[in-house]
Amino acid sequence: MRSEGAHRRYTPEDVDRLVAMQRLVRSGVPVAEAAARVKDSVPEPLPTHVQEVPQEIMPSKVRALWDAAQSLDGQRCASLVAETVQDVGVLPAWQNLIRPVLQRAGDQWEKDRVGIDVEHVLSDAVTAGLFLDRTVRREGVLLSATAKEDHVLPLYALRAALAEAGIGAELLTARTPAATLAEATKRMHPGVIILWAQLPDNADLHGFDHLPGQRPRPALAAAGPGWSDPTPWPRLGSLQEAVNFVRSHV
Repeated sequence: MRSEGAHRRYTPEDVDRLVAMQRLVRSGVPVAEAAARVKDSVPEPLPTHVQEVPQEIMPSKVRALWDAAQSLDGQRCASLVAETVQDVGVLPAWQNLIRPVLQRAGDQWEKDRVGIDVEHVLSDAVTAGLFLDRTVRREGVLLSATAKEDHVLPLYALRAALAEAGIGAELLTARTPAATLAEATKRMHPGVIILWAQLPDNADLHGFDHLPGQRPRPALAAAGPGWSDPTPWPRLGSLQEAVNFVRSHV
């Protein structure tokens, strides 16, 4: 459809077809064949926003995870995390169980300068507990920390939340240089790249500078609480926003 000024205007159905075509191309289907497949179809659009469903986690479970961490009982910690993920889902488990205990461990260090061992055991156990043993499609999603960022546990939670939604994601962990992210992009040809910064000092605006040109271009976003300055890309302030962003682009 064209406007009076002869500019092309795209209907929502056109956009849905374009997104479907991009997914097919990224999966290896030739452009002409992908266009033919979606020409006469109207794919069901993915929701642009998914409301978080409040899920109550008993304070006793938070206390149990804290006590297990204090005892350096990594197996118990991982078991509690895994059980909670199964019961309520990844994002509620992160928000209502894992984050409060991680915050308490951080507060203990700030106050008494003790508990690094607790944080290490807890972080390792959370990573293990978030692992979901399920088959997911490789959807061309790449998650990476900035070149200065060490705090990447939320990225593991994001990867688990995406797996819970049936979306596979590859993860480049802490302190990923821009050149390394560029090389991974060349190898993988992702459709979505999310760059994580937990702390303001680690929010490197040059993280996407060396990305290679590719068609179709990946959807880029800056995620995490570290991004305070304006960025050329969407800013995702929570894991739920990151999940929604990925779902709208794959």
